[in-house]
Amino acid sequence: MHWAGKAKRNKEARFWVRAAVRAKGITLSPHPVIRLTRIGPRPLDDDNLAAALKAVRDGVADGLGFPDDADPALHWVYNQRARGGKYGVRIQIGSPLCTCVGCHCDDDHACAGGCSWSLADKDEIFGLCSACLGKLRKALE
Repeated sequence: MHWAGKAKRNKEARFWVRAAVRAKGITLSPHPVIRLTRIGPRPLDDDNLAAALKAVRDGVADGLGFPDDADPALHWVYNQRARGGKYGVRIQIGSPLCTCVGCHCDDDHACAGGCSWSLADKDEIFGLCSACLGKLRKALE
């Protein structure tokens, strides 16, 4: 795609995301987490995922009243989901989920075998789940 066409598409995406976020009238919690989930036919690697969601991220920051998406008050989380030949983005704005530093499970997505928080302060965004704590204890034996 020619750079001018890509720039126009990104400008339009940013505008519509900004408008949608403003229309929701969102009240932010302290240290909000913004989850951007790309929906597409195939997964992207991490750097391409961030680049693909850049216009959306800028639009969300604009819509929330932040002059810069790099504001340290905002915590960005990227996800992706394959869905046939369809493209889309899911935007979730809310309070922080605690995420395990070992396996990256979180309050909404437990480990495959199940887990609970072993070392986590619910006001923090990072902790250690019971599954990873068990692995850590075995490794230290």
